[in-house]
This record gives sequence, C-alpha cells and structure tokens, in this order.
Amino acid sequence: MAITNVADYLSQTKACIEELGGSFDYTLPAELNRAMYHLLKDATKALQSAINLAIQKTNVDYPFGSISIPTLWIPSQLSINADFINKLNKNLDAVNEVIAEMQNVKNSELSISDLYN
Repeated sequence: MAITNVADYLSQTKACIEELGGSFDYTLPAELNRAMYHLLKDATKALQSAINLAIQKTNVDYPFGSISIPTLWIPSQLSINADFINKLNKNLDAVNEVIAEMQNVKNSELSISDLYN
C-alpha cells in the first residue's frame, strides 16, 4: 500500500519491523522540523537493521535460497515533496518484497534443522 505522508511511512515502518520480529516505538513531533527529520532517519535505520537481521537469519536457516539485502534510502534532509515520498514508498516496497521472498523460501525449502532430522 503506497504511502501519502510521513505518518503513513512511520506507521508502515513500525508494522514491518514488528513483522520482522523487532520493535520501533515513536511519537510524532508536533510539526515537521528537525525532530521529524531525525525520526525519519531513525525509523529507516531501524527498518534497515531489522531487515538485515531477518535476511541473515533466513539465509543461515535456508541456505539454498540466498536472499539479497536491500539498501534503503535514508533521508539526508527534510524536504517533503513528491520525490521524497516516492523514495519512502520505494523503501517500503523493497522491504515488503523481501518479506514475501523470505516467506516463499521458508515455505518451499528445507531448513538446516530439517537436514538433521
């Protein structure tokens, strides 16, 4: 689902991180300012960390389905325009694609523990 604003991105980022087994809590700043910029950077970095760990674990447990780690775009300035929102959408698209790919690997391949049973 495409986002239309920063609050959507933060909400979907939190949901993705939770789906990946992590947690990310936040409070929206009262206005779009430096605090919002730092919150967006922190959220994106937390999402990158969560997806990195999840992929590494999946690649260890299911070595026959190596999944590539996406590099998420991290905001370098707070300039909310169509390009900025588009880049945030691309981050979520990349993460959601990887989540689906990890699920497919888990559903279709033997895990390391399956080999020893």
